[in-house]
Amino acid sequence: MPPIILAYAKMLMIWFFMTSYSPDVGLLQASPNVEAGIYYIHSDNYLANMDVSQFDIPPLAKWTVLRDSAVVSEEVFAYTSKFIDLGNGVRSEVDDPSGSLDWDNWADRVLLAAINARNAGDPEREVELMAIAHEMWDGRCLRDKYYYWHLEEYGLGACETYKTALYYYMTGDKGALRQILKMQERDHRSNRFGGIYTHYGDDGKPFPWTDVNIETTAVVLLTLGR
Repeated sequence: MPPIILAYAKMLMIWFFMTSYSPDVGLLQASPNVEAGIYYIHSDNYLANMDVSQFDIPPLAKWTVLRDSAVVSEEVFAYTSKFIDLGNGVRSEVDDPSGSLDWDNWADRVLLAAINARNAGDPEREVELMAIAHEMWDGRCLRDKYYYWHLEEYGLGACETYKTALYYYMTGDKGALRQILKMQERDHRSNRFGGIYTHYGDDGKPFPWTDVNIETTAVVLLTLGR
């Protein structure tokens, strides 16, 4: 991929952040349509490298391995999360260790755990985890538990762009990169301009109902800096 194409894509993502910022709240709006007027501290603004120090809430531990190259206990990737409503449209997620996931069936958890292993200098564990991710990857999409749940529930599998971005981060797979860039809104007349759509189908195209959002766009921007 020519560097100028990646540079342009990144520039548009930053533009999307700029147009999503609310000076009254001091945060980025989650999405222009589906969650207009909603501001998530974690994962959105933390991932977008905004100053969230005014909120005395720790980031979701799973995201620190990508955002800050942290090393965490692997059990973190099994934690569920719960939402906190802080008023004025501001919300956050916090780790909920009381709940747990069969995390090795969820592509994002597997890939974040692999990033964690890389951060920890544990190549053997990284290889083990990436073997699971490779099994899920079909060249365009990660077919994990969410994909198959959506297939059973709605009759079509659903791919999540941020997972594809994490796969690209770990592998440099060119097909994954092409798919990520296809998910960016390039119409300057759209209020979604520069953002990354969250869900797509087996044809590689965004679902009609999907929106761009800060979390997905921030993860993509972080992973393009690999």
